Amino acid sequence: MNLPEKVQAIAPMLQQIPERYRSIFQDRCSKAMTDPVPARFSGAFNYDFKVELYRGVFFPVRLHPNWSKRPTLGSFNSG
Repeated sequence: MNLPEKVQAIAPMLQQIPERYRSIFQDRCSKAMTDPVPARFSGAFNYDFKVELYRGVFFPVRLHPNWSKRPTLGSFNSG
């Protein structure tokens, strides 16, 4: 995905993801934060005159029911 080798903590995560994936990440990450189940997704992009398949899942992490922060753990694969 051409992500930087080192995490850039001062830059928002979404800006570090290639633009063609951003809407998917934003949508599915939001879904994982609001729904109590994993947000699974798959599909295809037309990119550089070829088709790129992708699939992934985001899991909501709820360590405490009253916790105001809702982190998400995810996996994404494309090729």
